[in-house]
Amino acid sequence: MTAKKLTARQLIAKRRKSLRNKCDKLLREYCYARDKNTCQKCRKQYLTAHDCQMSHVYGRARDGRLKYDPHNVKVLCFRCHLYWWHENILEASAWFNEAFPERAQYLKREHKANMQLGTITTEWYEDRAAMLAALISEL
Repeated sequence: MTAKKLTARQLIAKRRKSLRNKCDKLLREYCYARDKNTCQKCRKQYLTAHDCQMSHVYGRARDGRLKYDPHNVKVLCFRCHLYWWHENILEASAWFNEAFPERAQYLKREHKANMQLGTITTEWYEDRAAMLAALISEL
């Protein structure tokens, strides 16, 4: 049985998917360590990262460039993430702005700037993975 030869477009898509998976893993590792596996809302600490969730301030579909920005992610427990953050959007937004004012201002600026940029390239994913790896090594 011979292996199917991939087209250039398929190879690029495969490389991007691999880079996205790497970025997901690195971002998760960094944010759980930064927040010490602690829900940033109710402050409950968990023994493992599997008991809490990463929650994006700007949703992944709303701004793809912020998806892998650690400032855009906070650790929340399952209850606070699904039953508070997603159900009480105005209250949750006000809480984030008060609890993390510098991050909130940074994200507003970045989101506005990102609206002017074009498509995310493979090189962008490579740069983001390198940045996340460097952040982890600093912990």
